[in-house]
Amino acid sequence: MLLNFLLSMRRDAMEKLLGKSLLLSLFFATLPLSANSQDAGSSRTGPVPAGTIPMGTIPTGDGKSLNAPVPTSEQTPSQESVGEIEEDRIRGLADRDYAQRHIATLEMWKDREGSRDAVQQAARDSDPEISGRAKWILRQWRRGALPDTPPEISRLLRSSDSPGAIERLLNRGQFQAAVVAVEESAGTINRETISRRITVALLQRFPLYAKLAYDTGSTETLLQLLDMVTDSDELALCRIRLMQLIEVPIDDSNLLPSSSSMWTESERRQRRIMLLASLGQLDQALTLAEKEIEDSHRINTLSLAGRWDEICDATHALALQSEPNSYEHAIRWCDTLVAASRSHRDTLVDEAVRELLRVDPESAEAARTLNVRWKCLAIHGKIDEAIRCFPESAQIQKSKLCLHAARPEMAFEVLGFPLAEIDSQLHHWIDSAIEEQTKVKTANLCEPVEKLLVLMRLLVATGNNDAGWLIAKRLSELPAGADNFRVRDQMLSELTDTRNGDWIRQLAYDENEDKLSRASMILLSTTLENVSEATFEIIYEALVAMFPHWSMDQRVTSVISLLEGDLPPDFDSTVDINRLLSFVVTPRVNRLAGMRMIRQQMARGAPLPLSIRANLEIVQMFWRLGQSNAATSCLNALAESGDPDAVVEVAERALHAGDLDLAEEIYESILNNLFRVDSSTGVIASQSNISVAGKAMVGLLAIARRRGDEAGEIKREQQLRFMLCGPSESFNDDVAGYLTELGEVEWVQDIYQSGLAMHLFASGDEIRLYNAARGYAMITSDQSPGESARWFDLAMTRLITSEDFRDSAFVALPIYVHRWALEAAIKEKDADEVRRTIDVLLSLDPVDIDLAERLLPLMRESGMGSIASETLKQILQQGAEQVSKFPLDAMTCNNLAWVAAKNDHNLPLARRLSRQAVDLEPASSIYLDTLAEVLYRMDKPDQALAIEKQAIMDDPDQWHLHQQIERFRISSP
Repeated sequence: MLLNFLLSMRRDAMEKLLGKSLLLSLFFATLPLSANSQDAGSSRTGPVPAGTIPMGTIPTGDGKSLNAPVPTSEQTPSQESVGEIEEDRIRGLADRDYAQRHIATLEMWKDREGSRDAVQQAARDSDPEISGRAKWILRQWRRGALPDTPPEISRLLRSSDSPGAIERLLNRGQFQAAVVAVEESAGTINRETISRRITVALLQRFPLYAKLAYDTGSTETLLQLLDMVTDSDELALCRIRLMQLIEVPIDDSNLLPSSSSMWTESERRQRRIMLLASLGQLDQALTLAEKEIEDSHRINTLSLAGRWDEICDATHALALQSEPNSYEHAIRWCDTLVAASRSHRDTLVDEAVRELLRVDPESAEAARTLNVRWKCLAIHGKIDEAIRCFPESAQIQKSKLCLHAARPEMAFEVLGFPLAEIDSQLHHWIDSAIEEQTKVKTANLCEPVEKLLVLMRLLVATGNNDAGWLIAKRLSELPAGADNFRVRDQMLSELTDTRNGDWIRQLAYDENEDKLSRASMILLSTTLENVSEATFEIIYEALVAMFPHWSMDQRVTSVISLLEGDLPPDFDSTVDINRLLSFVVTPRVNRLAGMRMIRQQMARGAPLPLSIRANLEIVQMFWRLGQSNAATSCLNALAESGDPDAVVEVAERALHAGDLDLAEEIYESILNNLFRVDSSTGVIASQSNISVAGKAMVGLLAIARRRGDEAGEIKREQQLRFMLCGPSESFNDDVAGYLTELGEVEWVQDIYQSGLAMHLFASGDEIRLYNAARGYAMITSDQSPGESARWFDLAMTRLITSEDFRDSAFVALPIYVHRWALEAAIKEKDADEVRRTIDVLLSLDPVDIDLAERLLPLMRESGMGSIASETLKQILQQGAEQVSKFPLDAMTCNNLAWVAAKNDHNLPLARRLSRQAVDLEPASSIYLDTLAEVLYRMDKPDQALAIEKQAIMDDPDQWHLHQQIERFRISSP
């Protein structure tokens, strides 16, 4: 009884109760006999079987196990005695006494650093008892199993010898054990597999591992692990970030990890260049880059340093050597145009443009080079030249580019639909296109219909909505073709990025349809703000269940009303809201969970994988409807079902309500759940929701600040910084958004900036560079518009080979670059750069309203009034010409009137244009507000006030209109 009781206690408690000597006596008494011995003191006759010494555990006699206590020496042996001690230990493995053999085994297992050589030597011993025990020790080390490994992890590791077991150590924060496993796998067939397993786990779950390491004081061990397995740019940079946080001095000797010995010489040099550039050590990076056979690293480093002249010389030389009409020829001249434009070498710019246009359309690679050529010309404001790149037959592509670059008249001409014939020939054009489409036997559009869709976009863009509607209505009536292909869906998708959402709502479905198609739901959801197709479908299904006799039109219009925050007619605010709530919160078995999973859950007595239909968008719908009780119930049901975003939302509401204790409790529970490890598999739960950990950490940081808890704030901030130094971009992006809400601008800048250089150097990494540069530019633009322009510009130049962006991006995105560049030039009072940048901006958009409204006043404040006036006149002149050709274009009329008013320039013209816009769209509160602004500046505050009151009746939620009324009232007599 006493013995069993004592063996059930923790070792430290037993030592306190009995003392170490008595504990060891009891320990010896419970050891099993050797395989071929009759008692503990008998001579051995054979090796101990592999399973005789389990990993750190010994039988207690009652079917349970106890961590085996490992005696430790009270004194450190002298250097001279180490060899003798190891010899004694090896001899101890063959001691006649079983207990002594066991203790010798455990001592050597524990003292890996001191006994590793001896164990390896013993594993080769001719005595099977000695070699068997030594091999057992080596096997434990290779598994990552140590004497102090927690029992539950020992059980998991014991169940598998595969390299995959290493993840179980990481998931439990056993980084030292993982280090041991990697070291011991050296020279074995498992080394590469183990290292790869670790790198994959680090790439997927680094934020969680970083927090575990911080909380357990093992960040240096995590760094050691990284040093041993790093095999990519991402992990190489992660290691450097971690070194900076731990304050490890970085120099040439430790810039690369020890694992770099497994890299090629080129990989070592290229990653060294990337890391030096990331650390801002551009001179050292350039010195190395000069030795690169591949010129891309040198050019990338020079571009970071802004040394465009040198790049220009290098790219120009390569371009001259390239084969005309080849893809390389196009790329080299694109590179030359990029460098020459930024070094202001106009002669080379002109030469590059000529070469990009001088392509034989019949050459083998003409089609391949077309995309990079026109895109490169477009991002440099060479729109007319970009249009000339296309062959005459490419009417659709050319007209679309004209439309994107605010050249509607040219777009009509290129497309082959003369403006003067729109009214008389439109019906004929539609009939002809529809006739051609009926002949198509595949799920495709015929060319005449494709051209008609571009014409529809042009008509809408220039204010001719009646003609545009006629095209949309006629095409939507076409029956489904091959494979249920519908022209209607293709046509409506062209309208998703316009202001014509009401057309989509009218045409996306047929009143006689029995069921709303998935394509229709997707299209309808695009007309609603922050509403996904999944949410639309849920509410639609609810209304079908609640009102089975409703018509299709009733259902669709009611779904839209509910999601916009309005109760549909005949929808009871109590009864029907409760029925809707009941539908969306009713649990259902997850359709993704197979029967095997369900049986496993039931066998373990765990709850079934249930989910509810609701999501946070539906919670927001109830709030917009003013149904606070339903919203709260829906949110709570979501949280109780385990939806991580809902749990975060509950915590945020508690935080905003000032209930810091509740918010802290919820955030901590989120983290605890994320770090929960399945006891049977060793896998961290909720791997797909790691970003939720970032939200919880930011929430805990905010709580510490509100409480004035300086120590807590430092702790949370340090935890976050460690989590953010890893390679998880989605986690970092999410946390950056959360930190922005806390006003941590500099911190967010660091998050984005830390990976920019890596993405710049990585081949085929254009999209990731773009995403990082966009995030950095947006957060930096207010303080450092020049830096925003520089990085976003570098990202843009890499996109010309990408097929992942719409054509419009190569006109719209460079406008942001040049606006930021202009703002920087204005701050620096660089008049020449201001003029150059304005020229490019107006070539991209001849009627750039942001330039006229926001940047021209800044130019006047910086003493560049004459340039501002010239620019404004140019914009207004170009706009007036466009309005004269497209008198139904209410938006352009309004925009021109607004910028004229904001610049106090030609107010009579502004009033005429503004009244024209209001006459075209009298219900627009935006257009009414512009007219009121113009009248106010013409010293007619009473008229301005009357019009502004009319505007606010149409749109009472617009705070700007309330401010305008107050402003006009003060000046009104």
